[in-house]
Amino acid sequence: MFANLHRQWDAPRLPASSSALVNNRYRLGRKLGAGAFAKVYEARDLSSGDVVAVKLERASKPYPSLATEYAVYEKLARAHANIRGVPTMRFYGAHGSYNAIVLDCLGQSLATVVDKQKRRFSMKSVLMIGIQTLYILEGLHHHGFLHRDIKPDNMMPGRLDPKQIYLADYGLAGQYRDQWNRHIAPMTNVGTVGTVEFSSLNSMHGRELSRRDDLESLGYTMCFLFRGDLPWTGVRAHGMQALQRKVTEAKSGCSLRTLCRNMPHEMIGFFQYVQGLQFDECPNYGLLRHLFRHALAAAGHREDNIFEEWMSSFSVSDVTDDSPAHSYDEPRHFQRRSLPEDAPQPKPIAPPQQLTRKLTERAPGARHTERDVMLYRWRRERYMHRTRARAMERGATRPRGRDRSLEWDPRAGRIPHTRGERRRDMERGHRERERDAERERKYKARDTNREREKSRRHTERHHARKSYAAKAKAKAGDKMRRKTTTKSPRKHAERDPDYPHRRHTDAARGPSPRAQRDGRRFHRR
Repeated sequence: MFANLHRQWDAPRLPASSSALVNNRYRLGRKLGAGAFAKVYEARDLSSGDVVAVKLERASKPYPSLATEYAVYEKLARAHANIRGVPTMRFYGAHGSYNAIVLDCLGQSLATVVDKQKRRFSMKSVLMIGIQTLYILEGLHHHGFLHRDIKPDNMMPGRLDPKQIYLADYGLAGQYRDQWNRHIAPMTNVGTVGTVEFSSLNSMHGRELSRRDDLESLGYTMCFLFRGDLPWTGVRAHGMQALQRKVTEAKSGCSLRTLCRNMPHEMIGFFQYVQGLQFDECPNYGLLRHLFRHALAAAGHREDNIFEEWMSSFSVSDVTDDSPAHSYDEPRHFQRRSLPEDAPQPKPIAPPQQLTRKLTERAPGARHTERDVMLYRWRRERYMHRTRARAMERGATRPRGRDRSLEWDPRAGRIPHTRGERRRDMERGHRERERDAERERKYKARDTNREREKSRRHTERHHARKSYAAKAKAKAGDKMRRKTTTKSPRKHAERDPDYPHRRHTDAARGPSPRAQRDGRRFHRR
């Protein structure tokens, strides 16, 4: 009850007149939806006549979510990244005491279709929604952004193009690279970001989010669209902390078979791959899209981007106040930037089907079939992927161009890595590891022998220098001893017969100075 009162008091209240102009160009109309701190109105562009959506939020909010959305749209526009599935921002600025952002008007959210209309999506539609969302996430992650709030409420078809799914509401978006283009460090106790029902296990445990968490939230969203609910949807508790604790226990204890019941086994492989990613590891988006496309082919469907027949009735702008077209959570902090009037509009990127058709038309001669063209394209993508990988290993910070990694092998015509191939890969990897270990032991033994030989030579040189010094010292000592040795009286007596008599006569006079110097006592006559 208090939460509803808080929302009613805190939501923007516009004048009764619906003819208010935003930026003297967009005339406000009926209300499309409302969230925690913002309201969405339908408006018409007086210059072009297009129908747009205007989102209003109080400017006095300490953590405005519109500033976050504006920062994301501005950086994507400056990078000329026109990602299919990301709404186009037309204006951001002040409107009285509110902040306003003008976006493309979209259809109803997928959550509205499931909850209010009691509809469920077929497996074909769920897989195609997953493929399109993977393209959107790959573009966002390539430019350094994380959505961090992927759920059915933020996914909706285009108003005029029901074949394209749009990912909206970037109020909780964040960057996973710093100003030096380095991946942020993993942190703990950062709190839960996003919606509890669709957030990843890392977010529930209070860890820092990365690219893998957006993919995990996408997997929960696909399960919700197919099942109509999740195993922990009916969890109730008193207080937000108790609810988060119970939902965390339910998510941790739920097996993938229970979560992906009646769904293709590729969904289990999707979760296993995503949950096995490291914090700063770049996902292989092409491999994940290949899994979904293989599931489509196994069920006998084509990737024609044609959803349910009743989807067209929800793509037009016929929503009412009871069925909001957009859903918004509480805003979070993000740095506010300067305001540009008009963002640059780059050329749209051609979809993969158009690229394939152009390559087929350019094939020289009738002998080049479409399979040959696809094989050439696959080899080219493989070469570019390996080139970028080697460049990243050498220290490159950012690969040139868009990194579309290898998605499928046209020579095989089926999903790679079957049970036999996995066994052969394991055996091949075991042999390679043994060969690497043997090479490492060989190099280590060679280095050890070199160190031993070096130590032996050093010891020999040391002993040689020591023996040479000892010999020189002994030789110098012998020379000094020969100089200072005195003649004994016995030798004088043997050479001089009168020695005893002269000894008594010369003893009184004593030795001469020369005798003292030469060491001879009886030299003076």
